[in-house]
Amino acid sequence: MKLPALRSLPAALILSSIVLFSAPAARARTTFTPGVQVKAEYDDNILFSRVDEMSDWIASLKPYLDLHYGTERLSTKTSVAVEAQRYIEESEFDRENIFFTSDLSYLATERVSLNADFAYTLDSILESELDETGLVVGNLEDRQRLTGGGGMTYYLSELQNLEFNFFLSATEYDSETRIDYDTAGVNARWNRSFKDQRSMITVQPYWNKTSSDVSEVQTYGLLFGWSKELTEKWTFTAFVGPRYTTTDYSLRQAELVIVPPGLLAVDIVTVNETESNWGGVADININYKGETWRFTGSFNRDISYSSLGDPIDRDRFNARITKIFSRRVSAHLAGDVYFSENEGEFSSEDSESFSISPTLSYKLTENHVLTAGYRYNHYDDKTTDTDAAEKNRVWVAVKFNFPRYQ
Repeated sequence: MKLPALRSLPAALILSSIVLFSAPAARARTTFTPGVQVKAEYDDNILFSRVDEMSDWIASLKPYLDLHYGTERLSTKTSVAVEAQRYIEESEFDRENIFFTSDLSYLATERVSLNADFAYTLDSILESELDETGLVVGNLEDRQRLTGGGGMTYYLSELQNLEFNFFLSATEYDSETRIDYDTAGVNARWNRSFKDQRSMITVQPYWNKTSSDVSEVQTYGLLFGWSKELTEKWTFTAFVGPRYTTTDYSLRQAELVIVPPGLLAVDIVTVNETESNWGGVADININYKGETWRFTGSFNRDISYSSLGDPIDRDRFNARITKIFSRRVSAHLAGDVYFSENEGEFSSEDSESFSISPTLSYKLTENHVLTAGYRYNHYDDKTTDTDAAEKNRVWVAVKFNFPRYQ
């Protein structure tokens, strides 16, 4: 699946969404919420490099729009944002990012509900790969991703339901050194709530496949889940289980051959190799929501696919803390830790990275918010003898949320 002319796709999707939202329906409600964010940022290592670090000031303008449409049976939500970034000195890195999401849910009958989702993202390799794999690869080159999926939920009773879901995605890089790939997956879920409605168990078999010109990765897994409202303020969710993964590589190698009249020549041939392994998957979350404090902590272990064509074993820990001082003032602290490794045919990875980011928000008016923040990133590639890469960012942003239109 390739992504031709995707830069113009979000505009077409927004137009189709507006047409849908404008269609008359009994007791339908449509809400438009526009806004814009203006941001000034200083970055002391814009390419997250270990050597020859470059620093710069970055100005960005990010208009956005949220659209909601709902009836008794149908509910849709569409969000779109376009971010223009301009570097004061290193203007060759000027770029535009696009973020588009659209979700739909429909209650077909009392027992059957349907859902669908779609997303398009245009961003940079540096930020997106760091978030997904914990690796620092590439720089500020473009990465496009198109994702879509859907599913059905069948309610067996008040306490039990079955879910069937699928998804498709295509990822394309604006770099000849990166590997474009497609991903497809399906899963089924059996959910069983207890009579107190505070606990639920889940069994989820799943399959997904990631394909590119150089490799194909298939994973079969079985997850067991448990969700629990520990108290009125604390909730806990855990999914754990085994997985089995096969990787088929298509390697191009040079081979000496004899051609008439008995001369040696070099021929490029494709050699197929297969690897397989067992592993574990985990997704554990704990949340606290009080009047003035919020906390979210999570651990995730899974396989990611790198832009070099290899699967990556990734462990991620993250935590989010919010303190609400008053109606106007709040503080936030976010932290992430990654451990990523693999022994692939195209790359060998063994890295650790972490980040910490405190921010402070002040509500100027009901619709205007001033935010100041700092973020520190640390990346250590253990396969090299070079020093770890460090990155410091400081920013101030003002968000203007315009009144809702109905």
